Amino acid sequence: MRFWQAGGPESARVACARSSFRRAFRVRRLYVEYFDAVGKANEARALELIQRLIRLAPDDWRVAFELGQRAFRHRNWLLAVSAYKKSMAITHTPAAYNSIAYAQAMLGRFDLASVALHKCIELSPNEPNPRDSLGEILLAGGRFQEAQASFEKAVELDPKSYAALARHRHGSLLPRQVGRGASGPGEVSRGDRDGSRAA
Repeated sequence: MRFWQAGGPESARVACARSSFRRAFRVRRLYVEYFDAVGKANEARALELIQRLIRLAPDDWRVAFELGQRAFRHRNWLLAVSAYKKSMAITHTPAAYNSIAYAQAMLGRFDLASVALHKCIELSPNEPNPRDSLGEILLAGGRFQEAQASFEKAVELDPKSYAALARHRHGSLLPRQVGRGASGPGEVSRGDRDGSRAA
């Protein structure tokens, strides 16, 4: 007979470890199913799965982050900001700072968006994307020279960064690009800031 089968103190630890493993496996499986449903544009299934994830792993930063992504896709900027903040309260990730910046920008809070992107840059100083994102936010906020400098830094970090390179080379066209509408983190618009659409 093994020691944990005898009912001693180790058996409780083993039972707890098994339970934790099963829970982690269920969460991982639900994530895979959730992203599959999102990829197939099966909204009803995605909603069902995210609700199950919330119940199963309410303190998982990934669940909070995905709630933010979902809210952003549905143009519910306030809910997106709230979810991203919850994610960042659990763990700091560049993706959460980048995403909250775009949600704040959609609410017209360009200064808060800029602060979030500076934190993102601090967390990943050698990545061009946060600099490119900062350029977009500064551009949308009317700070064209600072935007251009941010795009230049993105190109310096990655000369093959197509988006940053295009913005840097065509800086004179940038002000006209603002306001076309945004469909996800990475696109800034001055319109539809009320955050009234449901997630």
